[in-house]
Amino acid sequence: MLKRDQIIGLGLIVLGVIFGIMTSRFPVAFTPEYPGPKAVPGLAVIGLIVCGLGIFIESTRKQGEEKAFFGKEGWKKVIISFVVLILYILGMKYLGYMISTPILLYVVATMFAKGQTARVWAKILYSIILTVLVYLVYVQLFGLALPRGVIF
Repeated sequence: MLKRDQIIGLGLIVLGVIFGIMTSRFPVAFTPEYPGPKAVPGLAVIGLIVCGLGIFIESTRKQGEEKAFFGKEGWKKVIISFVVLILYILGMKYLGYMISTPILLYVVATMFAKGQTARVWAKILYSIILTVLVYLVYVQLFGLALPRGVIF
């Protein structure tokens, strides 16, 4: 019988392969001169597969009993995280990157604070700075476009 971590590792490998197939269907060629839109998803695919293999191998080597996977609170957090991501995707479509991303970062920083309290202004500042940094890297450095949104 497979352990929980082995199942997670296999799941990551399968996701990596699926995303790899989807990425390979992008109509833009991947060249060293212009990696294009395949570069970041391609790196993510490699990361998923390597991490999945690492988790699977480590779990196979590990002996002993497993702890409980998720309690009721754990599943609640997973569901809330998926809802937040779905709302972020919708926000990107209708509001664009510059409005949706700082909101997402603030919500995620609040959700994963693990009981620690951070000042509201610090979370807002973090959200804005990270949003601007990612914007500068994608738009200015790579010359790629980020979603503008339908409304704005």
